[in-house]
Amino acid sequence: MHEDVKLGYGIPITTDCAAKLSAAKLKHAEIYPVCLQHQTTIDARGASTTKKRVTHDLSNNRTEGKSINQRVIEPLVPKVTFGYTLLRICHAIHHFRYQNPSSRILLNKVDIEKAYRRVHTSATMASKCIAVWFADNDSSVPSPLNTKEIAVIMSRLPFGSLPAPAEFSQLSDVIFDLANDLITCEEWDPYKHPAPLATHIPPTKRIKDSIPFANALDPDVTLPNNMKSTCDGYIDDGIAIVLDNKDTTKMVERTRQAMVMAIQTIFRPNAGDEEPIPSPETASLRKLAAEGGLAEEGTVLGWHINTRSLKISLPDNKAVGWIQQI
Repeated sequence: MHEDVKLGYGIPITTDCAAKLSAAKLKHAEIYPVCLQHQTTIDARGASTTKKRVTHDLSNNRTEGKSINQRVIEPLVPKVTFGYTLLRICHAIHHFRYQNPSSRILLNKVDIEKAYRRVHTSATMASKCIAVWFADNDSSVPSPLNTKEIAVIMSRLPFGSLPAPAEFSQLSDVIFDLANDLITCEEWDPYKHPAPLATHIPPTKRIKDSIPFANALDPDVTLPNNMKSTCDGYIDDGIAIVLDNKDTTKMVERTRQAMVMAIQTIFRPNAGDEEPIPSPETASLRKLAAEGGLAEEGTVLGWHINTRSLKISLPDNKAVGWIQQI
């Protein structure tokens, strides 16, 4: 919550003010609880680490009336296609191997930092997403929470909103489509005109030549024979895949930078320390360092994919977690 206010995503007000707004129905103000969702993420080296994500419980049962999520008119929520992203990625990898039995297949993943917080909501919606939080005595050191409360009006797309994934996907799908166009655009020379964050992208990693290529069986899904690359995505994760041989050298470099260039093109430039309000880079630098480089194997949407062996498996830490839950 402190970070949301610091980065300009939330507007702090006193709890007395929030109560008065809610009681007076001013701008239809409503207060909803926040929760902590336990998740795993990665550090800049790709090592798994735990994190806690603050979510806004907009499904919380109210003493009267319906919750925000219960009031959503679902037929009006934009349709999404990200539910089949992993399947499409697997089809593309299989297709590349089937058409090119002895060529490498490279992939990378670029994450949009604080994705939902990049999208403003209307004033009416923001007034319905008020959260109440305790103020620390001193945020720089661990200390008990005191009784002083503050309220924060969330002015950005909230985590916990039913239509949020679909709403954000309208933006991110454009980014993925643009990345696809950049990959196949022969007029773009990424060596002469690199993406703004190109220096943060790790070098390409290839498996040693002695490791054999797995054979691809006859496909059930037919893709264009001349297809050599693709970019797909799941909400805030963009995944690019490219065939790697002597005929695709320039395309490989375009693929390496395409997602970052597309993100930088759609979102406004970042002025760094000159920003009036602190603003992190839109492409996650931490995850870019861990997953942004092209490689023959990597973790995509929670699954480890090896394009050389054509195998997909759960990462060790996720397998342990699943087994413990079972």
